[in-house]
Amino acid sequence: MNSYNYGTPGRFRYLKEETVNSSKNLQQNNQNNNKKNLDNECFDLFRDLNCSRNTYQHIHSFVLVVQTFQKWINSPIIVTFATTQTAIFEVPFPAITICPEIKTDRFIFNYTDIYLKKENNENITSLEDAGFNYMSLICDTPSELLSGNNTILNGSLPLLYFMLVSPEFDEYTYEMKWRGQKLQNISEAFSTILTSEGVCYTFNIMDRTEIFTNIVSFPNVFFSTNGKSSKWSPETGYSEDADIDSYPRRTLLAGVKGGFSIQLFVLEHSIDYICGDSLQGFKISLHPPGEIPRVKQNYFRLPLDQAVTASVKPNMMTTSEDLRSYSPQERQCYFVNEKKLKFFKIYSQQNCLIECLTNFTLKTCECVNFHMPREETTPICSAMNKECMDNAKVRLITR
Repeated sequence: MNSYNYGTPGRFRYLKEETVNSSKNLQQNNQNNNKKNLDNECFDLFRDLNCSRNTYQHIHSFVLVVQTFQKWINSPIIVTFATTQTAIFEVPFPAITICPEIKTDRFIFNYTDIYLKKENNENITSLEDAGFNYMSLICDTPSELLSGNNTILNGSLPLLYFMLVSPEFDEYTYEMKWRGQKLQNISEAFSTILTSEGVCYTFNIMDRTEIFTNIVSFPNVFFSTNGKSSKWSPETGYSEDADIDSYPRRTLLAGVKGGFSIQLFVLEHSIDYICGDSLQGFKISLHPPGEIPRVKQNYFRLPLDQAVTASVKPNMMTTSEDLRSYSPQERQCYFVNEKKLKFFKIYSQQNCLIECLTNFTLKTCECVNFHMPREETTPICSAMNKECMDNAKVRLITR
């Protein structure tokens, strides 16, 4: 009985324990299943997150590749700055163009006198009338004072007339120095040129035979350097046989001692306030020796009774020969010998702009402005056509 009593509790104890064990096992199984499901869900979640992360990385990498490719397409050329300096004598001294505000010698042609006569309806000679119409290309003349209906002028007569009535540059010059030494021969140092300001005078410009092509028609008096040939080109620099005094001029020193200085004066009776600006004196333009200045767009003023000092800090950019293997469209620039201009031997942005404006003016007005390069048969626009020339310039800029 004891055994029975002992055995029974034992059996019940066993069953109880078994039941409990079974319940624990069930709970453990459920917990294991839940944990397994949770692990599976977490694995799926992490896998999805990992896939999303990898997808994002792939998309980001693709975007970077596209951006890099687009940047290379738009700007395949990288500009870097050289770590070594360039000697100042390896680049030419800039050309200096001086344009007097006085356009005529009043003893030869008095623009103000003719202006007032026409305004008061007084009689003038045919020669005075023709000269007034010519000078109206430079002076700001009201259209109602212009006579005749001619919108074009044939030949180079207006250009020669400007030269005839303009004062000699010697009349303005008191003293000039180059690299600290006085220059005695003014006509040798300066070339007479034509700009939108009329007759101007340039120091250190290249000869017309090295700037213009053979089809350009200008009277020989303009853009001539008296036979001085250049030993410099924008692409290769100075030739090996060029000495320090070769043309175009270059300097050895920075500052006033290594530069150019000039003292100018104006006779009071020569001042013409109607043709020139109200601020009398001179307009000065600095530009490369192989380019024609655009004085109205790029100049500083030298007023009367004042001293002006200008400094130039040149930026020199060299181009790798490896870039020749790229097309001009890819590198977005031309080498000098790759692009030919009609009127200029040297291809530059400035010369290209002048030629574009010349061609567009000819197409729009059937003539060109007096200072523009042209062929011998191309007519010059008269002052009656000023509005057309101004509109052509605006249309070209805003295209």
